[in-house]
Amino acid sequence: MTLKLSFVPHLSEHVDDSNLYDCTGICPLCLSEESRAQVAVIQRNPTVSLLKCSQCKGISASHMPCAPFLGRYYQNSFVNIYKQYDNEKTITFQDEQRFAKHLCRYIDAEWAIRQKNLRIIDFGGGDGALAISVARQLNCKADVIVIDRGPEWIREGAIYVEKRRSVGSIEQNCHIVLAS
Repeated sequence: MTLKLSFVPHLSEHVDDSNLYDCTGICPLCLSEESRAQVAVIQRNPTVSLLKCSQCKGISASHMPCAPFLGRYYQNSFVNIYKQYDNEKTITFQDEQRFAKHLCRYIDAEWAIRQKNLRIIDFGGGDGALAISVARQLNCKADVIVIDRGPEWIREGAIYVEKRRSVGSIEQNCHIVLAS
């Protein structure tokens, strides 16, 4: 399988070994310890790959940046990414409905409806477009909390969306967590 990554404007920074931790031993999505197949390389020297889990079919990185590096990255660079956008442009996805449809294959739609008010947290969710698309795809009432350091604007619509800056500010349980 070859993964074709479409271009989304962003600022990137090479991450060296001292700022990475190894995530190859376990799938961070389903915690399977089975080996994962490489589908793309997203950085070289050191190599960081996208790996596909044979159990949950999720794709995640082989190595992740450590917390101090991410703190510096978000503080110094991330705000510049958002200068490229306004509320008429999408932030993260070229086609969030397509990705939401893929995600919803792993969510029991009847279960979602039985929750009466599905709570979705979208960590790093930009404008909330993916979480909103997931809720719409599931065709249920939902509250979405978007955790992001970007601008305060979010997509509006029939789904209640709240913007937060940190996970620590969330006091209730949730049903679905998106981290993309």
